[in-house]
Amino acid sequence: MIFTLRPHRLTRLLGLGFILAVFPPASSLLHAQTPPPVLTFRLLSMSGSYGGISYAMDATGKGKPQMVDLTQGLSRYYVRPPGPTLQFFREFPVPPDSPPGTKPVRRPALLAAIPAKTIRCIIVTFPPADERSEFLNNCVFADDSKEHRAGTLMLCNASSTPAVIAVNDSQFPVAVGGSQIVPLPADKTDFMIRIALQKRAGWQEAYHGELVCDPKLRGYLFIADFSHDPDSPRSHASVPVLVNAMFETPLPLPPPPKKKNHDQSGASDQPSSP
Repeated sequence: MIFTLRPHRLTRLLGLGFILAVFPPASSLLHAQTPPPVLTFRLLSMSGSYGGISYAMDATGKGKPQMVDLTQGLSRYYVRPPGPTLQFFREFPVPPDSPPGTKPVRRPALLAAIPAKTIRCIIVTFPPADERSEFLNNCVFADDSKEHRAGTLMLCNASSTPAVIAVNDSQFPVAVGGSQIVPLPADKTDFMIRIALQKRAGWQEAYHGELVCDPKLRGYLFIADFSHDPDSPRSHASVPVLVNAMFETPLPLPPPPKKKNHDQSGASDQPSSP
């Protein structure tokens, strides 16, 4: 016995197959429309300011140099290429007694290791122990946490020693190369900071001072080993650490995903792409 399909039945099946072939599932459409996150970094020098610093947006390091600011203030956000490291260069001006046509010298300045899965980061630099070296040391901190909002302080330890940082009477241990986000006193605009470092003889206080902060701002507190400021006359260290604190308006958080709302017909809203 031979079975045959009625024409209208065959037409419906072919039409359904065509629709499925042209329109993939909604989940794959949403995935395809989601843009990759923009990778960014900021720079901060703990000692001195440096001109002629650049990096290459090309991950191979051969692209057009992008100039950046490297000062003792936290820089703006710069877009960075993907990859586990980011290479910076420094361009030195041509000496006045150089022959005509001499080009500036561009040499490596620092190599930053970016933590895995980091979207935003802060690269903190400080002079090398060997004063003859032109290569800057650095420590990189991920700055992706949504907890770093107004009324909080991000403690960053770029020193070579474990630290305990006290905000008024609250104490917070911060490992070498580590960071921690802590609340600021809600009822005050000024507070005391004390920093103790772990030495061979035990914990020693290395710094104490007062900070003032608007509760509408968020703060950063960076510490690093003492090094002489190349922009200032040589002087003895008054404290064994460098401390840099600053406050800024928090970044706006992305809106939460929309919830599915069912109407009377049973249709639902598609979630928007992040």
